[in-house]
Amino acid sequence: MDPLSIIASTIAIFGAISKTYDTIKKISGLPEAFEEVKRQVPIVNQILRGATLQLAQGLELNDEETASVLAIVNPCKEKAEKLENIFKKLQDKCQAEGGPLLWKDRIRNTYHSVLAGTKANKVERLMEDILKGAKLLALNQVFKTGQDLTAIEKAIESLAIVEPSIPDSELEGAGIINAQQSVASNAHGQQNNVQGGSNTFNTGQYIGQNLYFGERPKQ
Repeated sequence: MDPLSIIASTIAIFGAISKTYDTIKKISGLPEAFEEVKRQVPIVNQILRGATLQLAQGLELNDEETASVLAIVNPCKEKAEKLENIFKKLQDKCQAEGGPLLWKDRIRNTYHSVLAGTKANKVERLMEDILKGAKLLALNQVFKTGQDLTAIEKAIESLAIVEPSIPDSELEGAGIINAQQSVASNAHGQQNNVQGGSNTFNTGQYIGQNLYFGERPKQ
């Protein structure tokens, strides 16, 4: 897709997000991060619309300029799609629940599930990255907007300090535990190490030693 189409699609995505927010804002206990995200949508759209206006009026880009713009707007569109998906999932959950809408329990669990254990997918992180991309777009010499970036810089700061929509600690993996492992009777499995080789657990075998990932410590 060309830059104009991608930017226009991104604007449309933010329009859908704004409509979806009308439902989820009714959730009692909804984290402030969601309100902060919604608050920054007009700032992003202002920059995106400024770019589309210039392109629609006939601003021509050479191959290098096109590549530089796409390197900015493609990631913004991808993150906007993730943001829209989160808002849509929460809206669907709210509509399915009916009655009083409470953030805790099932609606919060839905959000946790959509994040798929990835901190970068939290709504405030996604929007912060989108704002940074919009700032780069405004600064791109192709458009030469001369726009005052004070508002977008403040928006980025606000998202950086807003209370997390969900604690990072809940999304951190348990990691690899170097502990004794046993294989149940009549079970068979394989352990692949980070560096070289594998351990095959034979039927009915108990492994009573530690498993090492990488270079084995000297005895």
